[in-house]
Amino acid sequence: MNLKSHYTLILLLLFISCSTRVDPPAPYGPVPTENQVRWHEMEYYGLVCYGLNTYTRQEWGYGDVDPTVFNPSNLDTDQWARVAKDAGMKGLILVAKHHDGFCLWPSKTTEYTIAATPWQGGKGDVLGDLAKSCNKYGLKLGIYISPWDRNHSEYGKQSYVDAYHEQWKEVLDYSDDIWECWFDGANGGTGYYGGARETRTITKGYYQFPEIFKFIKEKQPNTIFFGYVEDVTEDVVRWGGTEDGTGSETNWCRFNDATTYDQELMKTGLKKGEYWMPVEGNTTILYPKKWFYNESSKPRTLRNLVDLYYTTIGQNATFLLGLSIGPDGLIPERDVKSMLSQKKQMDKEFEKNLAEGVKITTENYRSNNSRYKPENTIDGSTKTYWATGDGIKEPSLIMDFGKETIFNRILLQEYIRLGQRIHKFKLEMEKEDGWKEITLGTTIGYKRILRFADVKATRIRLTLETDAPCLTLSNIEIFYAPPLPAEPGCCPAEKSDSDVFVNKIVRKGAVIKVKPEKLEFYKELHANPWDGVNNKLKESNIQNYSIYYRDGYLFSYLEYTGDNWDEDMKKLAADSTTRAWWELTDPCQEPVPFAKEGEWWADLEEVYHLD
Repeated sequence: MNLKSHYTLILLLLFISCSTRVDPPAPYGPVPTENQVRWHEMEYYGLVCYGLNTYTRQEWGYGDVDPTVFNPSNLDTDQWARVAKDAGMKGLILVAKHHDGFCLWPSKTTEYTIAATPWQGGKGDVLGDLAKSCNKYGLKLGIYISPWDRNHSEYGKQSYVDAYHEQWKEVLDYSDDIWECWFDGANGGTGYYGGARETRTITKGYYQFPEIFKFIKEKQPNTIFFGYVEDVTEDVVRWGGTEDGTGSETNWCRFNDATTYDQELMKTGLKKGEYWMPVEGNTTILYPKKWFYNESSKPRTLRNLVDLYYTTIGQNATFLLGLSIGPDGLIPERDVKSMLSQKKQMDKEFEKNLAEGVKITTENYRSNNSRYKPENTIDGSTKTYWATGDGIKEPSLIMDFGKETIFNRILLQEYIRLGQRIHKFKLEMEKEDGWKEITLGTTIGYKRILRFADVKATRIRLTLETDAPCLTLSNIEIFYAPPLPAEPGCCPAEKSDSDVFVNKIVRKGAVIKVKPEKLEFYKELHANPWDGVNNKLKESNIQNYSIYYRDGYLFSYLEYTGDNWDEDMKKLAADSTTRAWWELTDPCQEPVPFAKEGEWWADLEEVYHLD
């Protein structure tokens, strides 16, 4: 080959290479940092709630409790970590100091610490012990230090801010990789304050958070900041607007201000938000909700814990479960049993991915380049993805099982490293007369899991919608989840009058005692019933459904015409359209028939002894 021919071949190869190169999708909106991606992958972890409140049965201590009440007989942080690991958690966050100001490590900034207790002769260190236990069991360690301190005499002054900063500096040496630093939004109010026993308020900016975040990042560069975070936008995750573990079906990881008090906005996020600030969903192992140990509350039932998994992790959030350490220093055995039963059930529900090995096709993937092929969604890796060409706003994927297959769950994940794009999706199955809808959804984000009634199909179609130039999808999984095992009382532990529900339902009506802070929501519901619910109810043999509000109570009236209440309720619980109705009316327990047909209001008053 002569020199001219040699150069011609090189130029030809360069031309072919350039002409076949396919640009990846451009990032769309804000994207997560690698720290945030790792945080998303944590999914499930615990908040360890322990301190003086454990011994006084308080949730928010005043700051004046004698620390000598803290003297557990069997404190074992290895048990905490072992149970968390066995329950499927990937980390533990310790409430190292709550609002009462009591520190679970021997801080030099105050005398109100573990060193002032008789436990281990004043030489103990709960935070230090837990750090070792987390390392032993392969768990990540997180730390919560309340900015508000109801014990400290200098709270409200600069000297307290200096002490608070020093507290954070002290705890940063407990682990080489503190994965989350937790900041509560409770700030100022009544307190002991060194004996002053008064009300103190603070102004925005008092804690000088940017300075705290700066020195934390210098020491712990991989950490994430949760909660009430002022003037910081990187590596931040937001509160989900509620402490009941029920997230929003529409959940954008995009947001603008983690300090907002707009709870509905916190739930849904902002489609056009400026920063990546995903949701951490949280609630407690105890119901009625108690963060600290209290005999009046019981561990949540299996049904409730499974539901919480789907309303947090299954709705593009992480799931933080508050663990209430008992007076002896252990997670109570009743709570352990509840946590492990959830893990066992979730393992069953996700035991076999039916999408493995299926034939998957689409009319569009980016320049027909294998890097973006649809098979990437079923290869078991979240680092590969299917991507469409630019300008494709409503693509579909068809999955062929090769035989009739029964399933009732679908799990979807976007390739979030390039942003969150999908705002709507639909799953259908092929019938002789065309495609029939199975379920609908809105956002996906890091992870979305939908439950629905059992479906038997050979071919299914997933259609997605986006306003972005193109979309990406990293993972599709399909499962058949077996029914929940029977347990005494399928609802959460019996609900108190102070909570939203009264734990009863009648076949032709249900009554709910409305919390004052929920009143406007229920009034709005009364005026504007949910779109699409009535048709779904009719499919489950429920006719003439109505909602009434009267004197602090919400009443639902329905006529049930079927003969298998339990089966119909399962369908309603699994359907995304009627899920909220199902939770509102709480139809877990056996319906109580009316005493007098046709006089449902009088019957409700008689059944519930209404005022």
